[in-house]
Amino acid sequence: MAAKSDMKTVPPYCVENWIEMKRGDTLQFDALWSQENGDPVDLTGYTAKMQVRPQTADGAPILDLSTGGNGITLGGAAGTIAVTASAATTRTLTPGEYVYDLELTSPTGVVTTIVAGQFTLFMDVTRPA
Repeated sequence: MAAKSDMKTVPPYCVENWIEMKRGDTLQFDALWSQENGDPVDLTGYTAKMQVRPQTADGAPILDLSTGGNGITLGGAAGTIAVTASAATTRTLTPGEYVYDLELTSPTGVVTTIVAGQFTLFMDVTRPA
């Protein structure tokens, strides 16, 4: 995955970031959620969800990842977030311009969007036989 980024901080936590990738490639990126002083946020007990849609108001997402074995792994006290979608999964997606966000939910139910932006999926050239 190639990530193109013009990162902008959107108060209080959200970062705007573009993701660009080829259909049929593995989507894989890591993030670190940290406090203003640089210390990681303890993600123990948190859940996470990332969705990709044609537009913000569109019904069904084209890609829906979450904790619990569905593409997102949280690193507890280290504050790390690992996001992965297999090549087989992205191969089924239609190339185009989309939007996405990644939300974390605390053990007490507080939802925070930590990253959001444009998600561009390009047609792949090499395909399985």
